[in-house]
Amino acid sequence: MRMLVALTALLMSSAAAFADTMEDCRAPDPARAIEACSRVVQSKDETKANQVTALSLRAVAYMRKNELDKAITDLNRALNLDAKNVFALSVRGEVHIRASRYDRAVTDLTEALKLQPTHSTALSNRGHVYVTMGDYERAKQDLDKAITVNPSAPFPYAARGRMYRMKGEIDRAFPDLNRAIALNPQFVFALMERGDAYQIKGDYDLAIADYARILAIQPNNTFAQQRKQAAEALKHAGGSVSSAPGPKPAVVAAPASPPPQAQPVPKAPSAVPIAQETDVAKLFSLAETLYRKGDIDGSMAALNRIAAIDANNPKVYLYRGEVRIRKGELEQAAADLDRAIELNPGSVDAHILRCAALLDLGRLDAAMADGEHLVRVAANDARSFSFRGLARLLKGEPAGALEDFERSITINPAIGFSYENRALAHKAMGNRDLALADLSRALSVNPKSARAMTFRAQIYIADGEIDRAIAEFKQALAIDPNFKLAQMGLQSALVSKSMAQVDRSTWISG
Repeated sequence: MRMLVALTALLMSSAAAFADTMEDCRAPDPARAIEACSRVVQSKDETKANQVTALSLRAVAYMRKNELDKAITDLNRALNLDAKNVFALSVRGEVHIRASRYDRAVTDLTEALKLQPTHSTALSNRGHVYVTMGDYERAKQDLDKAITVNPSAPFPYAARGRMYRMKGEIDRAFPDLNRAIALNPQFVFALMERGDAYQIKGDYDLAIADYARILAIQPNNTFAQQRKQAAEALKHAGGSVSSAPGPKPAVVAAPASPPPQAQPVPKAPSAVPIAQETDVAKLFSLAETLYRKGDIDGSMAALNRIAAIDANNPKVYLYRGEVRIRKGELEQAAADLDRAIELNPGSVDAHILRCAALLDLGRLDAAMADGEHLVRVAANDARSFSFRGLARLLKGEPAGALEDFERSITINPAIGFSYENRALAHKAMGNRDLALADLSRALSVNPKSARAMTFRAQIYIADGEIDRAIAEFKQALAIDPNFKLAQMGLQSALVSKSMAQVDRSTWISG
């Protein structure tokens, strides 16, 4: 009898210890959770079910640390032990979302839902993926069902609100976002989405208030800081702010802009001939003055003179690379920017410009490498995500590109270039109306964007509205007469109109 009592006590003690370990496995502190789960994983006495649970929970902890490869490894192990474990499938789907592998995420989440059709987390996450991919019909089905299954969960409301915002149905976004925030007043994702919706609608005070609430919760949230600053700038500018400073290269046939400002623009260029000037600072100022006046060859001559005087000055290669992009000398531009990066590896502007040149050259893998580098070293710079997104778009990954453009707009909603890029992604995914809405937004931010006008004209061409497209191309060329994409588009549209007239004439005469 005593032995039975002792054995029962031992079993109860062991069960209590395991329960404590599993509780630690679920700890919000990733280090504590990983340590506890590892004890279970490494134990030779644990059941297969406990191993699967521990591996899945350790993957959640790795995901919180953004160690996604480790998370996938654990989840693959868990699913090798139990291929139909709904929790492991759902978590692996979420890891794929974090890594922008949307097709894989949908596969895992769909498998989880086959096994458990009312799994609210899987429904919410798959709906969120569909929103990102622009498949709003499926997104709404999943999110509606997730809300029916668990009406007290804030995430599906926030995700559905995001869907309405991305569709341009701003007024329909607010009830969902308000509900998500009512359920969780510190839900940063929902506050950020509502702030963005207010900003798009022009309610800058309300947008600023939501961003301020985020900063009260997360004082170091750089996205909220930058969005709040952008909303304040838009408010003070009466709702129209031109692009942020910095180079905006000629990617996807974008019109070039002046190179990064080196010196204040002088009132008059130097009277000394360029070939005889020896003052590098004066030559930089002269190069910029000539560039702004449209004298690209003169600007190039000044930069060549600087390179002859100071061959190890990284700025001269940076600026000359930008001028070469403007001239269409892409190979030489890439070489100059290689040299700029060799001399100054930390130059974000040089990596951005080189990425632009590589994209226009069609060297997509190299451009993607620059984009990945930018996202690592300059994650708070909206341009980083814009250019990685462009690389993804040209590589045939519109869903990933759309996410990057979303991130770019999140960081700084006051850059028209980002809306133009997102319009390209929407167009590639067949979302014509969303593309036009983004181009209108881009033109509200920068009314003189020849690039936005040209992209809009291309949509009109696809719609068969040739006259409307011709007018748009002409307006773009009135702003930038050298914009080749608009030149080619106008020529093509005029030819199409002429051929249509010939066809009609033949039909009438016949």
